[in-house]
Amino acid sequence: MSSTSSRSSPNPNHRLLTETIKEIASSPQDAKEKFADVIAGMANDGEMTRDFDLAVFLSHFGLDSLQKCILAVGLKQSQRHDLRNKGTNLIFSIHTERRLLTICVKAYEIIHKSFRSMLEILANPSKHPELKPEGIAFFIDQILGEPVYPFADNLKRLEISYAARSRYKNMQLPPEILHVTESIEKLRQQESLVHIFSVLGPESTNSLENCREVLKRKWKVQISENEMTDMLVLMATARNPIEWHADIFVRALQHENLPQSFNWERVIEGLDREGFVLEGTEGLHVILTALQHGNTDPDFPIYKLWGGRWKHPRSQWSVLRGYIKAENLDVKRIPGIRKVFSSADFVSSNSSLKLMVATFETHKLISLDAVDALFHLALHESIPPDVKQAAQAELDKAAKFTPELLLCGALMIPKPWPESLEHVINNLFNMFFEGHTSHQLVFWRLWHVDRPFIIGQFVDYHLGNNLNITRILDIAQELRCLSDLLEVKNAPFVLDVGALAARREYLNLEKWLQEMINKHGSDFVTETYRFLRVKAEAEYIQTREGGKPTMVSLRVGPVHTFLTLLDKK
Repeated sequence: MSSTSSRSSPNPNHRLLTETIKEIASSPQDAKEKFADVIAGMANDGEMTRDFDLAVFLSHFGLDSLQKCILAVGLKQSQRHDLRNKGTNLIFSIHTERRLLTICVKAYEIIHKSFRSMLEILANPSKHPELKPEGIAFFIDQILGEPVYPFADNLKRLEISYAARSRYKNMQLPPEILHVTESIEKLRQQESLVHIFSVLGPESTNSLENCREVLKRKWKVQISENEMTDMLVLMATARNPIEWHADIFVRALQHENLPQSFNWERVIEGLDREGFVLEGTEGLHVILTALQHGNTDPDFPIYKLWGGRWKHPRSQWSVLRGYIKAENLDVKRIPGIRKVFSSADFVSSNSSLKLMVATFETHKLISLDAVDALFHLALHESIPPDVKQAAQAELDKAAKFTPELLLCGALMIPKPWPESLEHVINNLFNMFFEGHTSHQLVFWRLWHVDRPFIIGQFVDYHLGNNLNITRILDIAQELRCLSDLLEVKNAPFVLDVGALAARREYLNLEKWLQEMINKHGSDFVTETYRFLRVKAEAEYIQTREGGKPTMVSLRVGPVHTFLTLLDKK
């Protein structure tokens, strides 16, 4: 039986051999005795040529994967040659034993390589209709029986059971098939959804039909939030996540596998796990696609996907980074994002501010929760150094390109703020106080978000440098909040604001002073005298020493108004 026989030989003996081999391959019950044992016997008796190759031999007769496996599986049960029963010399026995071992190994390789295509043929009732149920049951028992092949794990057992049952899906399952697969099918309750899809690959989500066919293999009809999270992790962390069709997968589940109580928020929470890291932006796209197709609630808190406080910062950073870097992600089309600001917050502002606001609504950091998470990951002491460094680099970039969103978002973060965040806020505030091109937008928003903070900053800036009063009044006029500043409980600040406002003709100084004296009495009079004295001393020192002014001087007219009203008291 040399592997070098000519396939096209017209020899009638060759045709007879071909027909015999194919007939044996169609009768699993006879295959061991009529083929495997014969091959093993010839090897043991030294009748096998040294260059015999089982794979080439089987291919020579045009056998498909199922036929090859039926013939090869019998060799795994061939007994090892007993050297003591060999009546010839020991050297001959060793050589024949090795030859048999080589053939058995080759039989294993044939079955292992042909397994997937063998399943496809086995599942197709139009292939080999001559195969009877008892023959298929015998074959399954052989291929899964002792000694167990190394590759024949529970998943492979389930696959061959599924293929055998699929062969009879349009009829009542034959008792022989039921008997041989019943114990295997009990394993299906232990089979995880993610394991099934990981083996089948992304092609299993190419269509609704494919997905639903796979889901039939999972007898547990309704899946849990944890199982959904496992599937999203599988897809999102794959080598090429975009190959997975998360929308089709979710639609297939919605048919009959998702309970009414299914909670998509718990799916997001499940991503907070050790080892979950998105390497690029495509993984985030997969997760977002699943969430958007699975949940139709416009108020669904999608922001939890990248926001909040996670137990595993590295996992959160990978999601946040993917969100920030995703070029094809249109945040305006994602419902449920809590925004730093929107056009609705500027309905009473001027037209130029409204136009400016519209340009920011497409930025990723328009998400308040993204800003909050970025600050936390970049500044908090508990964050792993590598994550913190990466987040800080992203924060520095954002401070350069979208400081408006950072500052406005930061002021919406609940207090108390950590010292590190206060430092960043103060630096950003100073940027806009000094005249950034977007300062009007920022101060408009900040004034409506946290008025006490803005006033406190103004007071501090005035205390640090009295000359800042000119910039403070500029901003106050833009915000139309002069009356609010004149109510601040800080006399030096209020008097300086009032004096400069009167100088610019924003305020009737005499009327305002009289109202303040009537309201606050002698305390305000005392503070006003102190204010005038400080102004006079500063102007005297500047005149005498010729230095730079340290505060805005008072003109003669306002001084006369101050003194006239004070003298009446």
